Amino acid sequence: MDAVTFMADPAQSPSQPGRATTSDRARASCNAWRLVGVLVAAGCVGGLLTLHLPLPMAGTAALVVFCIGLWATAAVPEYWPALAFFLIAILFQLAPAETVFSGFHSSTFWLFFGGIVLGIAIRHTGLGQRIAQLLSSRLGDTYAGMIVRVTLAGLALAFIIPSSMARIFLLLPLIMAMADSLGYHPGSNGRTGMLIAAVFGTWAPRSASSPPMRPT
Repeated sequence: MDAVTFMADPAQSPSQPGRATTSDRARASCNAWRLVGVLVAAGCVGGLLTLHLPLPMAGTAALVVFCIGLWATAAVPEYWPALAFFLIAILFQLAPAETVFSGFHSSTFWLFFGGIVLGIAIRHTGLGQRIAQLLSSRLGDTYAGMIVRVTLAGLALAFIIPSSMARIFLLLPLIMAMADSLGYHPGSNGRTGMLIAAVFGTWAPRSASSPPMRPT
């Protein structure tokens, strides 16, 4: 989840940048072949379905295969297929605009989006680090106590923010900052345990206490 910064080693040999460049080229070539494979698969699906379905329906199926293929193979950044889906659907009139953008009319989407924005703001402004330091100084820095407090914080937020995903996106930057303050680096078991406690503490208790919850 955290961006990993690779520091240059003064004793690094001159051949290492060359190897890195070769690795980047190999990765780009692999992604290009994945993209070609996804395009071929989408074209085959669309071509075969045109024999049995109307053209808009066949085009929609091909577009779905194209976007899912790009997400599954990670040939391009994740937001590209999402943008391509709306663009292609509108340009080729695969569905009315009201249908294509109907998901944005849902209040659940905006709860989810608001949680993402708050989470990003907390992380990039440094507020998460300050809150983590304050909590550590006031409430102690033992690992077991931190897990309990993380779980209780997720449960308390459940009665303020209805969307589970919004609560998770709001909590995760704080939890990662707290893990950093405790010395748990990315990939460590302690950091992973704190993140799992935040996710399950946010979602599971609220689901148990509110049966008619919508899947958010």
